[in-house]
Amino acid sequence: MRGSSIFVSAIANLVNLSQFIIKEMSVRDIWDDGVFAGLYVVPVISKFLSIPHNIINQNPVLLRQEMCRLGALLYLAGIRQRFGVELHLEIYVSKLKLVLAIPTQDHDVLLSLWLLVLGGVQSFLSEHHGWFVSATADLITRLQYSFWDEVMVALNQVVWIEGLLGAEFENFRMEITSILWEKSEYWLR
Repeated sequence: MRGSSIFVSAIANLVNLSQFIIKEMSVRDIWDDGVFAGLYVVPVISKFLSIPHNIINQNPVLLRQEMCRLGALLYLAGIRQRFGVELHLEIYVSKLKLVLAIPTQDHDVLLSLWLLVLGGVQSFLSEHHGWFVSATADLITRLQYSFWDEVMVALNQVVWIEGLLGAEFENFRMEITSILWEKSEYWLR
């Protein structure tokens, strides 16, 4: 049970951190404040890194927790990247792909979309990037989204900071749009 309470606390910290960053962004350029990153971002990362993770038994609850943990670490890496810290994320990208590929009946589509977008945006230099692009395009098709704004609403319902992943996010959006057009002449506006 201890791992579960740490996880719930870490998720709450992630949401609070995102809301705090959004609030601070409205009054100043927060991305130049390295002290802020050290005081507020690093402790949340540490909390997610301290969560026990074991998916060997493929317990659906533990799988979902691990998906969220990996997604949170990729999201937090995006925040750190905005503060100028470049990170090697291949291990988290490959683990996220692994757990997302495990069939499960407990399937939250908004969470899945958030995880796929994070994996896709953070995997440009990874061999797994194409998988994230394809899986994201497939989910957007199943959700019958016609506008990228619908994707953004879904991301915001999980947790998101506007402009967080910058050019990589825009490149990923263009890849998704392109693949949707190639597959079925479906255009995401």
